[in-house]
Amino acid sequence: IGRIRRGEGVASYETTRRRKDGSLLAVSLTVSPIRSSKGEIVGASQIARDITAAKESERRIRLLMREVNHRVKNQFAVILSMVRETNKRSASP
Repeated sequence: IGRIRRGEGVASYETTRRRKDGSLLAVSLTVSPIRSSKGEIVGASQIARDITAAKESERRIRLLMREVNHRVKNQFAVILSMVRETNKRSASP
């Protein structure tokens, strides 16, 4: 409120709100001062954007990245094992 009274906007931030039915909603909030024709601050404007779909997309991407990371580590372990076994059975690299 102090920032709005000084005429500063509030940078967008993400938060979670509860709907009337009790479900949660991810939102991005932006708050800006409203000025009169004389330039005096007479109120504040709050804009809430529903970012639930974007948050779900981010969650899925993180999940897929963990799965890819896991599979890469498995492949690396197999290759490393093959290199070690080849090295044991070979006279020269």
